[in-house]
Amino acid sequence: MIKATQVIFKTRDHYAILLIYLAMIILVFAINMPYPEDDLLRDIVAGDYGYNYANLYIHAPLMASYNQYIFFDIILHYMSHLIGRIATAHTFQIICMLGYLVPLLIMSYRLLKARNDRYYLMTLLMILALNNSALLRIVLARPEMLYSCWILIGLAVKDYARLKLVWYMGGFLLIPCYWLSFLYVPAIFVVFNSRISKIILSLLFILATAIFWQWYSNYQWLPSIFELKLLLKNRIPQIGENKSIVLLLFHPLTACALVFYLYLIRDRIGQAISWLMNFKYKPNVRTKLKYGILVNHVINYMNRTLFSNSPTAIICLLLAYFTSLHMIRYAAIITGLFVILFVRELAKSEQLQINTNLARSIVLMLVIFMPLQVDCYTSIPKFNLPANSIALTTNLANYFVPFTSTAKIKVAPCMEIGANDRQVQQMLEDIDVKGTLDCKQLKKFGFTHVVEKNLKVVPECLAIYQIQPGWRVWRVIDTQ
Repeated sequence: MIKATQVIFKTRDHYAILLIYLAMIILVFAINMPYPEDDLLRDIVAGDYGYNYANLYIHAPLMASYNQYIFFDIILHYMSHLIGRIATAHTFQIICMLGYLVPLLIMSYRLLKARNDRYYLMTLLMILALNNSALLRIVLARPEMLYSCWILIGLAVKDYARLKLVWYMGGFLLIPCYWLSFLYVPAIFVVFNSRISKIILSLLFILATAIFWQWYSNYQWLPSIFELKLLLKNRIPQIGENKSIVLLLFHPLTACALVFYLYLIRDRIGQAISWLMNFKYKPNVRTKLKYGILVNHVINYMNRTLFSNSPTAIICLLLAYFTSLHMIRYAAIITGLFVILFVRELAKSEQLQINTNLARSIVLMLVIFMPLQVDCYTSIPKFNLPANSIALTTNLANYFVPFTSTAKIKVAPCMEIGANDRQVQQMLEDIDVKGTLDCKQLKKFGFTHVVEKNLKVVPECLAIYQIQPGWRVWRVIDTQ
């Protein structure tokens, strides 16, 4: 039986374990060289289509009439001509990885530097930060991931006035990259300290977003925001990235971390439950007066919390905000914020009480094993369709087919599935769910090729054109 003893961590044990984990992440990434599966591929080729997605996507009557990522697309276009499409994709993945990990490492070290076990804890926290859902967002490297990194950097420089101004201007430069930039304005509210700075700079950011996008879109930006519900309602296939954030807890790593965090704050949870159990409301004049005073106290407390500079309070506010959006697409920023919250509690807890060799062995096993079990590192087929092809594509092929094709083509569906003609959506649903396809519908919409991986019954109007592992391209032929 192993006796639990106070761990005395030696210098040689410190950063080695953390460096091994980070080296494993780099090694696994380098071996796989994962491709982003969706938007980034489209953004890289947008310049070849004149930054007008109507030149790329077809049969999408509800698609936005303006480019919602214009500055991002311009940057990617020039980078792709300078270093190539593939290198551009990997460059932005690396930027997102560094923008996510570096501020988390800096904040973790600041909070844990007084502990002898800091590097062990930092390693475990980085393993948590790079869970599958968060790592997928990094690999996709979308503009919203850049904003997630921007938030974490803001929290890291919160106590440095000049760096905060540089950070704020960085957020301004990202506004033309993403049409929903205003969703990230709460970060400005919590990073700046004075009440007037919080309000003025937040309003200025929102105003700049509205002015730029209204001007650039020829006044179509605001209507396109209100049309989001219409697009969601018009969807037939379901979109994975809009699934519930609760899916994050289905991963054993994040579920265990949450349980351990709740254990760390068990005393406060117990006090809150005890207060609720003892609270009784009887409708008489005295209790109504007390109840009114209580409500007033709650309102004042919420007001103080909203304008608070307490590190725990601001992290909780941001965490509550992004969790309330209730979509797995925000897994990275939610995980990052939770890691910071977790670090703050660990900084106040006691040193690890565990055998040194056992601690080293367990962490080393996780360091080697966790990067190997990542399942979001994927490759894409390298189909190259002839010029002027009109392709019906399934399962994200609408992103990678234009990326790997050297000639200009047209594809359906467009990036927002709800913007497409419902008959086109139904064809996609038939392929993925039923494994069938109607030739009359194909010819009605003028498709020349079909890219899929789920057909079970091959219709007579299709002839095989290209095959790659897990994927097929069919050519639509005349059967008359």
